[in-house]
Amino acid sequence: MKQEAKRNTTHLSRYVPDLEPEALQAQLKIDHAPVRLSMNENVYGPSPKVAEAIQAWTGAHAHRYPDTRLTQLREALATYHGVDPDALVFTNGLDEMIQILPRTYIEPGDEVLVHTPTFPEYASQARVDGASIIEVPDKQLAVDWPGMKAAISERTKLIYLCNPNNPTGNMEPLDQIEAFLDQVPANILVVLDEAYFQYSGLAETQSGFSIFADYPNLMIMRTFSKAYGLANIRCGYTVLHPQAAEIVDATRTPFNVSGLTEIAALAGFQDHDYLAEIVEANRQERELWLAFFEELGLTHYPSYTNFVMFEVDDATTLIRIFRQAGYMVSTHSFPNWIRLTIPEAGDGARLRTLMRQALS
Repeated sequence: MKQEAKRNTTHLSRYVPDLEPEALQAQLKIDHAPVRLSMNENVYGPSPKVAEAIQAWTGAHAHRYPDTRLTQLREALATYHGVDPDALVFTNGLDEMIQILPRTYIEPGDEVLVHTPTFPEYASQARVDGASIIEVPDKQLAVDWPGMKAAISERTKLIYLCNPNNPTGNMEPLDQIEAFLDQVPANILVVLDEAYFQYSGLAETQSGFSIFADYPNLMIMRTFSKAYGLANIRCGYTVLHPQAAEIVDATRTPFNVSGLTEIAALAGFQDHDYLAEIVEANRQERELWLAFFEELGLTHYPSYTNFVMFEVDDATTLIRIFRQAGYMVSTHSFPNWIRLTIPEAGDGARLRTLMRQALS
């Protein structure tokens, strides 16, 4: 007899990533590995101290389960953010937390509120647990705050705000987020996803952590996958107030993050100079791209991240041209909108030349 999954999974489809660069190299028969610019990966890679820390690991405790509290990393992050160590919950990347939150809080028929476009997994994972998704489209390339407020109902359970936003790259000012939080009932959890915050170059005083203590219904998510360049290591963390932290931490599986992951994440986190270096390199290249879009008159979002999102008349053709040259990009959210990971300077110059030729 056929095994049938629950109805709330019918919207899901298996994630099909872009090719590994080495596979595309073989397909194109070119002498250099293509550059993947379709997945918001850190093109500079992690701090060299990460490799040093991993290589120094002897494996002596490989037979033991990891420290489920990630004590060393927990203490370092708690000190940095000025929060109680027990406020942190660690997950296997933020993807796991995005699964855990609806599993913890959503009953069938509850509503999850998002603005669009934003990270699609918020809605996709909440639907699995029976949530109704309420979407408020952006206005003039920014969050429609009055529309978000009007969409809150008695059934609203979770609100997701991605800031800076994926896939658009734009960032809402902290005072607007604070004004919105002032209007959200205290029983509704507001999840502020700051996965890309480090790329903004702003001080932590401009992040949600500066207002965290004032809003008991606020959660903040961060990750080591982006600016720290550890997407393959899989470590994310969320900061929550005591009651929420206790129940969310109880919902996750106990040994979801490995000890080797903690070693790598801690080494990356402690190399502040390297982080500042790659954030500045990314900022310089990002400014060139934004100026380039202005020059060509292309509609685009402002960006505070390591990617830019822009519109062209024929994205399919441009993507093919890029791919033949060894650059992997893709559309996102809308048919002719491309989300491009900001490349290193040399690749950026070459891509802009290709793009200028293609659009002329």
